[in-house]
Formats: sequence, structure tokens, C-alpha cells
Amino acid sequence: MKRLKDKPELKYFKPSEFGVWWLVLDNKLLLGLDKLREIWGHPIIISPAPGSLGREGGSEKSQHYPDLNGVVRAADIMPLKNGKGLTPQELTQFYNLVRSMNWFSGVGVYPDWKPYPGLHLDTRTDKMADNPAKWAGIQTANGQKYIAVEEVLV
Repeated sequence: MKRLKDKPELKYFKPSEFGVWWLVLDNKLLLGLDKLREIWGHPIIISPAPGSLGREGGSEKSQHYPDLNGVVRAADIMPLKNGKGLTPQELTQFYNLVRSMNWFSGVGVYPDWKPYPGLHLDTRTDKMADNPAKWAGIQTANGQKYIAVEEVLV
């Protein structure tokens, strides 16, 4: 796993919010998250779920695995508004804001995450920010199901 020496100075996030993954997080991802928090104007937290930043081992082609790229290119985040998770309308507004930034090349929407709805954001290199990989994950009786992002937006 490659440790990135020159980490960017962030205005809205602290290195401690990224825990042990700080040194291997992609700088473009970090700068994008910081800019997103500035534009959103409300808190954005890193999901408390295990694996929301980096993940150990595995050969999965997830941007969360540092073994895939030598760096972690993904973060699972939970935007807040007025101290609460987003309503379906606010989640759609937030998704549209993310897309308008033209920064992230992977965007997944997860309306059923706990404790709050959230997004997976990444800086994968096989897609461009103006035409990102996009999807939604919803919880069903049989586990998580992946669908078109438009199916969860209002």
C-alpha cells in the first residue's frame, strides 16, 4: 500500500475524520470532499460503517481497496442538513449538487443507509467526472439490490 506523502491542506475536513486511511486516500478525492462540504454549506460525515473508506485485503474491484490502485479512491459519506439525515427530496438535491461539481467519476446513492442516507463517491480512473459510473443501492428483503440511480431520486 502506497502512503501519499504530500497530503492537501483541507478547510472543512480534519485528517482524524479519515482515521487510519488518511495517508492512503487519493488527494483528488480529499479535495473533492472538502469542496463539496464547502458548497453544500452543511456538515458531511464519513459513514460510520466498516469499510466506508478503505478496506483490507480482497481482490474485489472496489475503489475502497488500496490494493487495486495503491491508494483508496472512495469514500462513503452522509450529508446532513439541520443536524439530520436528508429527506428524499434533499438527497436528490445533494446528488444533483455532486454531479454539478463535475469532480467525482463514481457516484452511488444509498437512501437506506443507517444512521443516515448517503452517497459513495470515488475518483476512479476508468471513467470521467462528466460521465461517471452511477448507481443506487437499496435494501430489500434479500439484501442489497443495485438499481439505476434515477429510480431513487425524486
